Amino acid sequence: MHNHYFETVDPIFYFEKVGISLSNVSIGRLQAFDNIYVGRNSKPGDVFHLLVGGNFLMGADGKLSEIDLWHPKPLLESSYGPGPNPEALFTRYEKAGIARRVPAPERKVDYASCRKTPQLPENHVRLRYDGASATLARLTEAGGAVSGMADDLGLAVKMADFHMERVATMRIAKATGGTVLDMRMNEAGEVFVRTWPGFVDASSFVDAQRDHPLFKTGYGSETSFWVTDASFLEDQTFLDHLAVGFGKEAELEPASPAPRG
Repeated sequence: MHNHYFETVDPIFYFEKVGISLSNVSIGRLQAFDNIYVGRNSKPGDVFHLLVGGNFLMGADGKLSEIDLWHPKPLLESSYGPGPNPEALFTRYEKAGIARRVPAPERKVDYASCRKTPQLPENHVRLRYDGASATLARLTEAGGAVSGMADDLGLAVKMADFHMERVATMRIAKATGGTVLDMRMNEAGEVFVRTWPGFVDASSFVDAQRDHPLFKTGYGSETSFWVTDASFLEDQTFLDHLAVGFGKEAELEPASPAPRG
């Protein structure tokens, strides 16, 4: 294992550790501390230090922060298999032009200094977001027609940003809370679309999308599929078929969609 250093070209989302807080989890007779994070985007010139002993961000202004690139699992939750690989993640960023590899700092960096984070009030919120990832912003933009349709029909739209996975999500749910459809977008711009039980004729809905040039053949299932770009979410045939499913869930009866031309 080696240390790696990458400079930000385009914003990269990360989790900054800003403190610790007594949690509601006990280990034996002791109340456990939990780390508190803020999710935010790096700025051009910020440098990620991916070390054997942890990950850090050196801001262009000289501020050093301890960070994570995936939000840690809850206390006492087990992990299996190898953990996420930051160096592999940044190698992809380098190929995409989002970051560039740079040499190690010439001067010694006092990493221990930024690990002395303050103790915050008991049961403090574990994570807050100070800005949205570029992935969530793109999903929100491309999925605007989907969320607008759902909202007009009285369905709930719930967006979520990076957490334990580096994906942004849009979930459409009934007022009672049951999920109708969810979409997950990764940093490569690919989107996974999944229908949930009760969605009108889910297999026919998926089949109707197969002729689209962005449809990923060989992926997904009878009730789910992948597309290679979020612009698919603006396709009118997709939206027409989606309206049928949403209408049923909202107890409406929109006209049947025309076949893809």
